[in-house]
Amino acid sequence: MEVVLIFLSVTFFLFIIILVPLFFQVWRNAKKMAMTLQALNEHLPTILKNLEEISTNVNQVSRTIGDHVEGLSFAVKQIRSAMGFTKDSDNSLKKGIAVPIIGALKTFSAIIKGIGVFIAVLRQPR
Repeated sequence: MEVVLIFLSVTFFLFIIILVPLFFQVWRNAKKMAMTLQALNEHLPTILKNLEEISTNVNQVSRTIGDHVEGLSFAVKQIRSAMGFTKDSDNSLKKGIAVPIIGALKTFSAIIKGIGVFIAVLRQPR
């Protein structure tokens, strides 16, 4: 029985020797966590305020960009419609001018040929 008591005492002593450093480490970690929690609690309101300001600024910027894009879209639509008008009027003008010009060129070339033939006939000896 004495051996069992000695064995239990040694085992208990070894158990205490192993647990003491473990408890000290847990105590140090708890102390560090308390310091970190205190620092976080001190700085958290400032961090949240900064995040709120950042989110407000991002919302304002996105609204401003949306307004500018909308304005540019309107301007681009107006330019496209103006270009379409000039394109259509240009095509109409080309069609309207092309027929008389082609006719005039044919007439002019016929007159030139006629003058050339007339001069050729006048130069021929009779």
